[in-house]
Amino acid sequence: MVKIKDNIYYIGVNKENCVSDNAYLITGEKNALIDTVSDENADEYIKNIENVMPIKEISYLIFTHTEPHCQRSIELIRAENPDIEIIGTIPTVKNLKEITNTVFNERIAKNNSELDLGAGMTLRFTVTPNLPCPDSMIIFLENSGALFCGCLFASDYSGEDLFNTDFKFAADHYKNNLLPFAAFVRGAIEKVPKTTNLIAPKNGGIVTDGARDFIKKYAELTAPDKTEKRTVAVCYLPDGGHTAKMADTIVKALSENGVNVYSADASKDGTADALNGADALIVGAATVHRNAKKEIWNAITSLNAVRVNGKPYFVFGSYGWSGEGLELVHQHLKMLRMKPFVKPVGVLYAPSDKDIRELEDLAARFAEALL
Repeated sequence: MVKIKDNIYYIGVNKENCVSDNAYLITGEKNALIDTVSDENADEYIKNIENVMPIKEISYLIFTHTEPHCQRSIELIRAENPDIEIIGTIPTVKNLKEITNTVFNERIAKNNSELDLGAGMTLRFTVTPNLPCPDSMIIFLENSGALFCGCLFASDYSGEDLFNTDFKFAADHYKNNLLPFAAFVRGAIEKVPKTTNLIAPKNGGIVTDGARDFIKKYAELTAPDKTEKRTVAVCYLPDGGHTAKMADTIVKALSENGVNVYSADASKDGTADALNGADALIVGAATVHRNAKKEIWNAITSLNAVRVNGKPYFVFGSYGWSGEGLELVHQHLKMLRMKPFVKPVGVLYAPSDKDIRELEDLAARFAEALL
């Protein structure tokens, strides 16, 4: 337990070499908990709360978003205070009922709704979906300038000191977790009150000094780079076969039409990162024994479904007796909610001059659509 400022206590769990599991207690005429911790930290969490006050004196348990391993914390709190009111967005409350398999006193936090804790202390709720959870919201304590922000401004690591840690930890967390949701992050930042002077995330360092500068740097981090070229990852096996020849044609045509191209060798380590980070994906899948080769499957099953959602793609390749491998890979990418540009493009054995010209035209059209 650490007192952050008047009426605000840190009651989370921060262990060495671990991501801090943050939670907060606000004291007033009525007292409120912000978030819980994972099941393995629940006992320490309860002790931290009771070092400030008895749990039965707490009126509200508020969630910035749902985390699946919060069941034990809720059980321990309700064992001491069965009438505590649990507050969250509509999907948060719904999720918590499924996690706990119980009925509890509930209140829905609507966008821009407020909760009066007395003594001039008011919490304001702002719904900020997809950070990265669909049920996310941020909470602002009006009289103190404290922002309880869930995964927004969070870090993978808090450093040796829980407070005012290096911004690079937050930058790393954004790149690893929130980058696919950049538009939602920018929208959430716009909703952060200008009077914020304390940033209290669910994980990582708590910012007590220079909060406005921190928010500005975070906004710059999330801003789109309008000068950067679009990148297409072409994933195949550069083994000199017919599919590799088709891939070489596509790579050359894409480059000539103004996009960055990453030729991703499906058999190499690190390919998945390149595929996930590209703006579009093209997969070369030769059919062998009515299936794609295992290296291709290893690459595409390593795709992050969230990061590739909505990105354009198409599949190409050579086949002999039949071309089932093309269709299987195509359907897998489609199930990841990627957007097919064309149906699978198959060539029986070696591509002809006509096939090459058609591939060049297809690559040019793909580049034009992407740009």
